[in-house]
Amino acid sequence: MNNVSSFDIADHSDSDEMIAGFLADALRDDDPEVFIAALNCVAKARRMSEIAKRTGLNRESLYKALKPGSKLRFETVQKVIGCFGLRLTVTEGASGQDGMTDSLVSEAGNRQRSLQQV
Repeated sequence: MNNVSSFDIADHSDSDEMIAGFLADALRDDDPEVFIAALNCVAKARRMSEIAKRTGLNRESLYKALKPGSKLRFETVQKVIGCFGLRLTVTEGASGQDGMTDSLVSEAGNRQRSLQQV
């Protein structure tokens, strides 16, 4: 019988560095649902009602925006991560191609997003 406990971000949400790392790792995933789920976990751990108040969104709208399958707006992402004292930045990622990319879109797809503390 396994006695493995599950990871709960709420147990570690007192560390801004932990939250930044958790969200940055989620952004590295190709599936945007991973980042939305991570943002939702952190917002719940930091009290959704407080996040709603600080972002100017009502609590129900925030829950809806952070639910799986939502079409999360960039403006909402900025407001929510701003509540955590974080901001989004873009850094050059490793390109799987030799030199120039085929198009601006493929170049953008090879760029890595990261979170940095303000």
